[in-house]
Parts: sequence; C-alpha cells; structure tokens
Amino acid sequence: MSSVTIVGGGLAGASLACALEPLALDITVLESVPFESNSQPSFDERTIALTWSSRQVLDAIGIWQDTQALAGPIHRIHISNRGHTGITRLDRRLIGVDALGYVVPTRVLGQALAERLKASTHIDYRSPARAVDLDITGDAVSVRIAGEQTPVTSQLVVIADGGRSPLRELAGIREDEQLYNQAALVTIVGVDRDHDCTAFERFTRHGPLALLPLDGRRFALAWTLP
Repeated sequence: MSSVTIVGGGLAGASLACALEPLALDITVLESVPFESNSQPSFDERTIALTWSSRQVLDAIGIWQDTQALAGPIHRIHISNRGHTGITRLDRRLIGVDALGYVVPTRVLGQALAERLKASTHIDYRSPARAVDLDITGDAVSVRIAGEQTPVTSQLVVIADGGRSPLRELAGIREDEQLYNQAALVTIVGVDRDHDCTAFERFTRHGPLALLPLDGRRFALAWTLP
C-alpha cells in the first residue's frame, strides 16, 4: 500500500507529487493520457502566466531550472482603459525582483514535470492509467484502473483529474458551478518590433485583452469576449 495516490498527472497533480517527493513517501500518480500524446489535454502550446511567487514554488520543487530558458519574463506591465486618458505602469524595479512574472507554454512545464516524475525513486508514475472507480474504507482508499484486476491502495487519494472528474462524483464531493456567459480567445501573435518584456492589459467595451510577452517578437494573447 502506498502513502498517497494522485489521480491526474496534469499541472496540479504532477506538481503536488514533486512537492511531496522530499518527504520520502511512496507516491503513485495515475494519468490517463501520456504526455507525448497529441490528445494530452493539460500540456500543449497554450501558455500560463506565473507570478513571482509561483516561480519560487517551481524552483523549490526542482522544476524551474528546466523551464526558465523558454519562459518569457515580464519586466513591466502597461494597463489602460479604452476611452480614458489615464494609464498605470508597473515595473519590476519598484519591488526589487527579477521579474513581475513569467509566461510559459504549458508543454514546457509538462515536459519538466513528466521527466521529474519518471526519474524519481519515490514516485510510481503510471500512464496511460485511467481510474474508473474507488472504494473508501476506514483506513485506506482503493482505486481501480481500467484493464487491471488489482486496484491501487493507499492511505490518501488526491483527485486531480479535472473539473469533470468521474471520481469526484463517486466520492460524493459536491460541485458548485457558476456560468458567466463569456468566452475567451487564446492564441499566439507575432509583432514587428521588440516588446522589451512588457505586458499589456487593455480594458474595452468588448472585454479585457491581455498581451503577455514570449520569447522573440511574440505575445500570448488572451481576450475575454461577451
């Protein structure tokens, strides 16, 4: 019996496994879609904006050194509101840090996390392994994997397999959902001049728009639409 079973090897589940590794626990990670698969839902060319604190967390769990080369630092932030003359400027030098944040493709984070999980002597990383059922007793939880006869039993199970988790429903964990009736356009855009590590946030009547600096003359665009 392992100490912890983490169902879901995405950003949350894989990061948790890496954070628990120094405790020398026996950890099992079950991920239904291999990292190398084109259908892997967690790690692709979409980007994630990391705060300075998040960067410190990744550094503490040994992931940052494998991602920083492809992370776009944010040195300045320019905030404006269409139709208004005032603007707000934020600068890393005002708070004495290397960057206000970083923009990283989730694929890069996923590769670093997957390699760390596979190399660990305390983590049993199983993929593909799709959890389909669980049995909760007084002192243990057993997770049944599709196509396998022997379940994985541990003292603690962490359900981190997404918002539509079937195990969450089996465990009787209630879900609260609120619809905002909005959509987001997320893509990568190229520009004809250097962005100088500056992020832009623009508020418009059509919704807020953010341009986050990547390597080279590229931005990650996130536009919230009604």
